[in-house]
Amino acid sequence: MKNLEFKSFARASGCPGKIFSNLISVLVVEDDHALLQTCSALLEEHGYNVIQCSNAMDAMDRIRKDRVDIVLTDIRLPKISGIKLLEDINSLKIGAPVIVMTGHAELDVAMDAMNKGAFDFIVKPFTTPILIRSLEMALMHRFKDFHS
Repeated sequence: MKNLEFKSFARASGCPGKIFSNLISVLVVEDDHALLQTCSALLEEHGYNVIQCSNAMDAMDRIRKDRVDIVLTDIRLPKISGIKLLEDINSLKIGAPVIVMTGHAELDVAMDAMNKGAFDFIVKPFTTPILIRSLEMALMHRFKDFHS
């Protein structure tokens, strides 16, 4: 989403710029503690509220009790995979777009995730602009009824 489009979207929603993004809740699910902290810090710097989970079971618990607007999850998680988490989230019909993170060698798994309803996938290691662009597109998708 271009900055101008984001500002227009924020105005249409009645909330200007950074104030609006502070209302957006992103659930980050990653078992690599360093990457979880890095992603969370980047998103918080861009004004998002971040909920951190290191596994799919905790993520589902948080989804059931907290409002989640966007989910960013690794595909490879302990015990329950990111693909299974994606399917479980979709079954709840909460409308939160799911962005999956994958390694270079897992593109076939990422395509499987897309076929199962993932909004987008990003390949690790990724840059900040790639992460933020994916989240902005997911945000537009999540609230497309307000943007029209």
